[in-house]
Amino acid sequence: LQDIIEFKHEEPEKKDTEPVSAKPAFETGMSESLSPLQLVLIAEDFAFKEIERRYNKPIQRHIRIISPDKELEFDGLLELKNKSIICASKIIPHASFPLEPLYQSVQHILHQTAEYKKLLPRNKKLHVSYVIVSTFNNEAKEKLLRKLDANVTSVTSEMFEVEFLLYSFEELGLPLLDSIKS
Repeated sequence: LQDIIEFKHEEPEKKDTEPVSAKPAFETGMSESLSPLQLVLIAEDFAFKEIERRYNKPIQRHIRIISPDKELEFDGLLELKNKSIICASKIIPHASFPLEPLYQSVQHILHQTAEYKKLLPRNKKLHVSYVIVSTFNNEAKEKLLRKLDANVTSVTSEMFEVEFLLYSFEELGLPLLDSIKS
């Protein structure tokens, strides 16, 4: 008790080193050291966190479902009481990109989701959240969204809901390196 009464607040000893920042590398000006792959992984993580906030539940990442006759892989899966949400992502760290590979990716995930639907109880709803992160401006996002919606067949939309979530790197708080922009 005597030690507590006599306790004096002492100034911390000054050191020659700089304080360590708890901020992520892209906020401390070290974004130049991020590789394109690291940027892609961080962008996917930030985009999935947006979905997690919406449902207040964490997404299970990198899911593989193996049954006797098929193997399904998803970027993420969110299991709710009455609904399963398949999460897919496409991170495109450059301004222009061909649409055909994107359409193929969407069709692949929709096919995988239809197969997964067969494994679920009949009364459980299924939803697909397909996230795309790129260097979008609002006009480009709206245009791409119309094209993607037109690419989803009515048969698919009867089996499960599909939503496309388009984010720019800026919206997720990620600066894009000049070398990646070009």
